[in-house]
Amino acid sequence: MRLLKEAVIMQSTTEHKYTIKFNESTLFRKIQPVNGSNFLCCANFRGIKRGRYHPMYCIDLCGALVRVGDLIATKLAQPANIYNSILYSLEFSLINLGFELFI
Repeated sequence: MRLLKEAVIMQSTTEHKYTIKFNESTLFRKIQPVNGSNFLCCANFRGIKRGRYHPMYCIDLCGALVRVGDLIATKLAQPANIYNSILYSLEFSLINLGFELFI
């Protein structure tokens, strides 16, 4: 475990408040999975296109990345307010089983 600790840096891709932290006393054990798969439980592309998944929750998504668009500022900061953030969007396409998803 000591080698892993020195080689791995914990990095969060989101600011989610429920982060998992590991330390020297962390114990790992096998659990009973929610479903029978040993892999990711990926969302169905058709379900995403039909709006069946709530946009507030993260989902596992797997596919071939075929196109990435430009980074676009969707909301610009107001000059008088230095604390106003700039929101960006990025359009990309994934392919899975002949269905194309545009986000």
